[in-house]
Amino acid sequence: LVDSRGNLIAHRDPSLVLKRTNLDSLNQIQEFLRNPLGVDPSPGGEDQGITGERVLSTFAPVRSVGWVVVLEEPVDVALAELRMVERYAFLLLGVGIVLGALIIVWVSNRITAPIHELHHGAEIIGKGDLNYRVEIKTGDEIGQLAQEFNKMAGELQTSYSTLEQKVEQRTSELAALYDVTAAVNQSLELDTILQEVIKKVSGIFHFDATRIFLFNPQGDELQLRASIETQPEFFTGAQVFRRGQGVVGTVAATGEPMIFEDALTDPRYQTLSHTKVTQKAGCSFFAVFPIKAKGKCAGTIVFIGQKPRKLTGEEERLLTSMADQIGVAIDNTTLFEE
Repeated sequence: LVDSRGNLIAHRDPSLVLKRTNLDSLNQIQEFLRNPLGVDPSPGGEDQGITGERVLSTFAPVRSVGWVVVLEEPVDVALAELRMVERYAFLLLGVGIVLGALIIVWVSNRITAPIHELHHGAEIIGKGDLNYRVEIKTGDEIGQLAQEFNKMAGELQTSYSTLEQKVEQRTSELAALYDVTAAVNQSLELDTILQEVIKKVSGIFHFDATRIFLFNPQGDELQLRASIETQPEFFTGAQVFRRGQGVVGTVAATGEPMIFEDALTDPRYQTLSHTKVTQKAGCSFFAVFPIKAKGKCAGTIVFIGQKPRKLTGEEERLLTSMADQIGVAIDNTTLFEE
């Protein structure tokens, strides 16, 4: 409590009152002395206190006696809780930054690690290891990309394996054709050549019966000249065919091959067959290819299999080429005989 001249009248520290401390040098007292009836124009402002420390202060005049009540509190005390809140805020900010950094690192690794794995897988597959698969199960777009990557690798492996099989098959076919060609050129004895050829053809294609029919000198009948059968007792009745008779005679007349994947169910076979030998033997596959010599049909070669079978385009071409080689053998022996 301060009087109208700035003297301290009352304070919680009595010694300051006994010393008759004058406070007219303090800003809040100066404000009061300039306007004894007015209120504090800046309540709660920071100022210098009685003891010289920084305080938050305000005043209110006691108009009836011309005194003033001054309230002040040290800044450290007044702002202690606020500063504690600040410390907690900075602590929480630091924790948030650390957690944010950890989350960023985790998310970054979650994204970049699968990408590195995909890159590594691409390098391994690029070096020829088509069995390698990436192990990425993130459940997001990168996981879907990994599945497509593995699918692509599987299809590439299948394509490569298929290509190897085709190359191996083509090599085997060429080797088989070479064997037949070599057999044709080993002798000028036609019956010997025919028997050797059907032996190789049967071994290559695993037919249950292979038979060769050639026209007689008159050109009106096809006569059996060579054969290999696993059940010869069923084929004794099919030794001679007239031109146009049965499937064998029809092929000889038209010069076009006929293939029955399952003769037991194919109505064409039931209509064309003369002897029904294939059906009686319980065989399903039946194919007849023409043998051409000097541009004319000189006979036919018959292929019979126990089970239904579908020839591929390559197999049909190979059998046609082998039949053509038999035609070459006929030409060679005819020239030799002449």
